[in-house]
Amino acid sequence: DVERKVEHYSTAAAQQMFQSGKRSNWWDAVLRAGWAFVRTYVLRLGVLDGSAGWNIARMNARTTYLKYRKLEALRSAPR
Repeated sequence: DVERKVEHYSTAAAQQMFQSGKRSNWWDAVLRAGWAFVRTYVLRLGVLDGSAGWNIARMNARTTYLKYRKLEALRSAPR
């Protein structure tokens, strides 16, 4: 169920970003996903929540990564 939501929200966000003219590439996806993990796990104190905090930070990073990879795919698709 969580994986289905990750797919849905990352696709919707990528389409919205595509429509607003944003761009992305593979390293942008990696860096933003890494930052999303650090922000969620460290700065927002997910570390204090133990394994739940770890899983939330991991899923946030995965959603961010997929969002930017899907944006890259939309930008490079033939029109």
